[in-house]
Amino acid sequence: MDGKYDTTSINVSQSATELRHQPLIGAPASLPPGVIFTLAALASSGTSLLITGIYFFMAHRYAWTLRQNFFLAASQGCVYIIGALNSHRFTARFKPRRVLVFVYALMAAIALSALLLVSWPGIVTGLLLLYSMTSVISWPILESQITTGTDSHTMSRRISAYNLVWAATGVAMLAIDGTIIDHWPAGIFIWPVSVHFATMLIVLFMAKDAGATDGISHSSGTPGEG
Repeated sequence: MDGKYDTTSINVSQSATELRHQPLIGAPASLPPGVIFTLAALASSGTSLLITGIYFFMAHRYAWTLRQNFFLAASQGCVYIIGALNSHRFTARFKPRRVLVFVYALMAAIALSALLLVSWPGIVTGLLLLYSMTSVISWPILESQITTGTDSHTMSRRISAYNLVWAATGVAMLAIDGTIIDHWPAGIFIWPVSVHFATMLIVLFMAKDAGATDGISHSSGTPGEG
């Protein structure tokens, strides 16, 4: 009996040791987890206004009908798919830091252009479609950065936390979307400009050029993220 208990104890000890020394998956990330969670929250707050919540603004500002907003949503979905299918071309060719800086700068520029040209709904619509297609490029990079260089247990926890961050941020922004439109209509564009410019600066000054293409996931992003 004592031998049996000793064997069980040894097996448990060996299992615990193996868990602590699981092989790391991928190259080290170029950003710490806390920064990646911050980027996800900020980016999600901007995209929630200009993708998920923009239909309320279109109805309020341009008196768009449900049919018009439906076609906008369908068009956004189509260009989102196009962006997702082509996102790996960017992430495979350029380093994550450079892609994120470019994407966040472009998203800020698109939102600013929509603000300045808000009197022309046709142009704003085109800019919104371009914004949707651009936003999807950043998500696979953040997803890969939050998981690369970790063991399987840490990866699972980080993915769960990452999904909670962007989803919770999106819900919070939708909850105040109507308030923004009623009391600060320009904020529907100014907030995304601000947060995307902030995320660009964070990546520019905090990210390293390490972990380029080898750490990039082939995921096309989760639709709710962008």
